[in-house]
Amino acid sequence: MTDKKISELSSNGTLDGTELMPLVQSGGNVKALLSAVKTFIIDGLLSAATAASTYLTTATAATTYLTIANSRYQFVSNSGTTYTVPASAVTANGNTIINSSNDLLTRITVNTATGTGKVAGDSVTIHITGTYAEQHLFASGVTLNGTLEFSANAKIKTLIYRGSDVWTVLGG
Repeated sequence: MTDKKISELSSNGTLDGTELMPLVQSGGNVKALLSAVKTFIIDGLLSAATAASTYLTTATAATTYLTIANSRYQFVSNSGTTYTVPASAVTANGNTIINSSNDLLTRITVNTATGTGKVAGDSVTIHITGTYAEQHLFASGVTLNGTLEFSANAKIKTLIYRGSDVWTVLGG
């Protein structure tokens, strides 16, 4: 086997963990059981508690997928006369809707703190439900690209973070 290239080796059968595989350790060639490599990947790189939350394994894949797939919208109510969109409302899966229902609302602000800790693609939705006239989004230290006016009652806008305090505004 030492005189064969990898491309010349035969295909393996079903693996059971008893197979040996070559490794380089401390500058020298060694052999290790496949099961030992598996154990190191799952338990040795990090403590067992963090490994389970860091690595997607066969055991955790189904529940992780279901958690993401079943993520529901979260509604945040605002009844104040002014409102600043908080960073906590901006999520990676855009599942937060801010319901603004005060007929005396005068401004909705997006500022630099709104994007703190966010990455491009994170988003939030604002839904105007009051009976007041046209409302506007206001920028404070950020750039809002899109139509900033809510054209009528019950309109929805989605704000998508682009990075570097720049937001795209979608909706009517």
